[in-house]
Amino acid sequence: MADQKAVCNLAGSTAVLYREFGTYMLMDLALRGAQEPTDRIVFSGNHISRSFIRPMKDEQETGEAFARRLKEFHDHLPRKSDQSFRLALASEAFVRAGMTKTAAAALVWKELQRAPGRSALLQRRIAARLEMRPDDASSIIREIQFSIGATKRGQRTSRKKRGIEPEDRIVNTVRTEVSRYRREHDDFNYRFEAEFASFLEKLYDYTSCGETEVTRELRSIRDALRQTTWYRGLEDSYRKRLSCLESDRDLGQYDHSTAAATAVLARHLHDQRRWDEAAQLYVLALERWGRATPVTEARRQTAIRLLNEELARCGTRRPLMG
Repeated sequence: MADQKAVCNLAGSTAVLYREFGTYMLMDLALRGAQEPTDRIVFSGNHISRSFIRPMKDEQETGEAFARRLKEFHDHLPRKSDQSFRLALASEAFVRAGMTKTAAAALVWKELQRAPGRSALLQRRIAARLEMRPDDASSIIREIQFSIGATKRGQRTSRKKRGIEPEDRIVNTVRTEVSRYRREHDDFNYRFEAEFASFLEKLYDYTSCGETEVTRELRSIRDALRQTTWYRGLEDSYRKRLSCLESDRDLGQYDHSTAAATAVLARHLHDQRRWDEAAQLYVLALERWGRATPVTEARRQTAIRLLNEELARCGTRRPLMG
């Protein structure tokens, strides 16, 4: 009976974590910038940024081969925002939390309706903190507005179905967009695991900020997650990701993505108390962050400071978090 109760508690904790992750993915939206660097295309939100490195032609690469690679790059590039990416991840998270696909799509739509209100509240808080007008705070925090159910007037190839409630129609639209994204991205499962792992890192940072009822609950969820098959399989996923970045012709050893992936693997090993392996990777991550491009100096110094603190904890055989 005790074992059965432990399994139920673990399943419940993991479901809570997936649901929180799904909600988190819908709290921001990255839009393509008007001005872009020459080497990459950047999508930015209030707290997020996604970069897509423009392919460069190798000296030994034929024009035809480069054209194919360039077409593949543009085919997988988001058009105006990373909305489909976020909807797909949130929907999958809600499904893993135990919902049906339809129920997950309905919850996605509910969370999307709350997005403008969340960003408006954040604007007011920023304005109060900086003693400025709320309208002026919009230059710092923009309103988050997802675009669902855009009109197809003049583009339809079939008659619009009748007798469907407006909300049900929108939920179906969300499901369709999610299915299309998953169909067009064979690596969706990897993308989900990578983003979920990034979310867990933020949880680790949050649970180190003091002992409260909330942090104790989050820490218990984190500890329960360590016992799952999913967690034990993360290392292989992290190593494959790091290897791909290191060998990528457009990124290499010292791109900020490679530096970040090195730190992720180091923290994962540290969390398992594999002290020596983690320490070696922390040193490598520090070297890469010291030379990482493109990255602001403030971001570089923040990463280096955190890594030095974590390396010190690892060197004295202290866990990543208490």
